Amino acid sequence: MIALASSPGLFIVLACLLGLFVVLWCFTRRPTTHVAVEPEDLSANLADTFIIKPYVQLGNYPRQGSTEQLELLWHAKSAHSWAVQARVYGESSWRAPVAVTAQTLTIAALGETERCLVTLHRLPAGVEVEYRVLCDGAIAFASRVRTRNGRNQPYRFAVAGDLGAPVEGHEQRIAHQIHLRSPHLLVVPGDIVYDRGRVSEYMRNFFPVYNSDDASPANGAPILRSTLVVGVAGNHDVAMPKAMVPRNFTRFPDLLGYYLFFSQPLNGPGIAGGANTPRCEGDPEAIKVFTDAAGMRYPVMASFSFQWGNAFWLVLDSNAYMDWTDATIRNWVDAQLASASDATWRFVTFHHPSFSSDGKHSNEQRMRLLAPIFEKYGVDVVFAGHMHCYERSHPLRFTPDKLETELDTEECPVTGALSIDTEYDGAHFCKPKGIIYLTSGAAGAKFHRDSDPGKAGLKPFTVLYDQKVHSFTICDVDGKRLAFTQITEDGTQIDRFVIEK
Repeated sequence: MIALASSPGLFIVLACLLGLFVVLWCFTRRPTTHVAVEPEDLSANLADTFIIKPYVQLGNYPRQGSTEQLELLWHAKSAHSWAVQARVYGESSWRAPVAVTAQTLTIAALGETERCLVTLHRLPAGVEVEYRVLCDGAIAFASRVRTRNGRNQPYRFAVAGDLGAPVEGHEQRIAHQIHLRSPHLLVVPGDIVYDRGRVSEYMRNFFPVYNSDDASPANGAPILRSTLVVGVAGNHDVAMPKAMVPRNFTRFPDLLGYYLFFSQPLNGPGIAGGANTPRCEGDPEAIKVFTDAAGMRYPVMASFSFQWGNAFWLVLDSNAYMDWTDATIRNWVDAQLASASDATWRFVTFHHPSFSSDGKHSNEQRMRLLAPIFEKYGVDVVFAGHMHCYERSHPLRFTPDKLETELDTEECPVTGALSIDTEYDGAHFCKPKGIIYLTSGAAGAKFHRDSDPGKAGLKPFTVLYDQKVHSFTICDVDGKRLAFTQITEDGTQIDRFVIEK
């Protein structure tokens, strides 16, 4: 020992080895709740924990601020200890775990479920964010998403309506094509699932396709976990297949899944039990189960607004119980658009088109009553679904003959004075005089062959009508320029036009 001590170099080596042994011993004694593994090392024994795997939502954050936030939701089978970590692109380490709000609910068609929600704050605008969900200390899920874009950032959004129908794989192929184009935002202008907007239909026709683990034409794509998706209430979502059929919770206790699965801004005018809302009838216990789970979202969330980049979006419920002659909600629409004075672009979206050549639904014109308000504030494009087709109008202006409507029936003709800009062509003349009305309702549901008007049946306001192939809309926004393309399920472009300011 004396000899060893007299050798400084050997003493240093022995001290280093002893220190390394202590570090390794301490490492192996760490509690398992602090295990940190990379996303590719997800714990296999947690594969069956989720009823619905995590997906991202805008939440009740309509306005943009100095930083952004994301909501993350999922449903699990039983109580666990949950946390979420995030890492912004460029950051070298994961942020501290964020606690999760978990609520045990009984949801028809799901049974008892633990609904989990977490908000990730202090995120830069328009950047990629990795996130991972920790279940009892182990990583159970991981993905990445882009935050909402800032005012000066170019971005891309997609519009795809009438999609949640299991018809010959069209929905899966559309989802895959959307995923390939990596939009920052996906807007679904109604009929998210068929046929009655039930929880069971979301579980069959929506989540397996749009939150698929596998990105392929056969299965769909992991869009919901990686892209912010905004849902619009269509007739098959909240009004049943026919407007006059009540939402009967005795017959279908799992109705109105829209209010259970989406988390969107709550700045709308709806009041529970009031006018202009989807009312519930039937089994009181089933209704209570639904309203407890929906919380404030029912019925407020059917109409709302939000900012995205340099655009202002207004989302409206166009179903047949809505009375658009009602001064209260007309004033709300006016005030919302008035608040968007600093936006470069103004978009409106709802389910039932105002102007269409479609033979099946062309008389469902109630939303024309809002055209003068849209024109007053310079709305650029109105997006709709409902018609299982793609249709683009000329830029137009419309003044209704009178302000009246029929309730609880989708058939509601509205006559008036129509002015069409035929000079705009979207290629050489790109500054429209009026609003372009675009129907993108061919994202999966079956075509109604009796609704195709053919070339001879097109109305004067229609530029293009296509019901031959399933398709969706992509829009690239760059400052004062919009570039639209319509893409089919096999990736073919069937329309392109540009709007400039």
